[in-house]
Amino acid sequence: FGSQHVSVDSGTTQTVFMYTWLSMASIIALPAFIFARVPNDTHQNVAISRRKRSAQ
Repeated sequence: FGSQHVSVDSGTTQTVFMYTWLSMASIIALPAFIFARVPNDTHQNVAISRRKRSAQ
């Protein structure tokens, strides 16, 4: 985001860095909030036994 602002004063560089950091933080936090809403397991997993092949 900030390659065109590097030669400008340090205040602008600091602002660009802050907005870049906040953008990355929100991108990283979004999946955490989504997966926090997934309900807990209500049923135990059941193993399905394999059937034996019939003799041909």
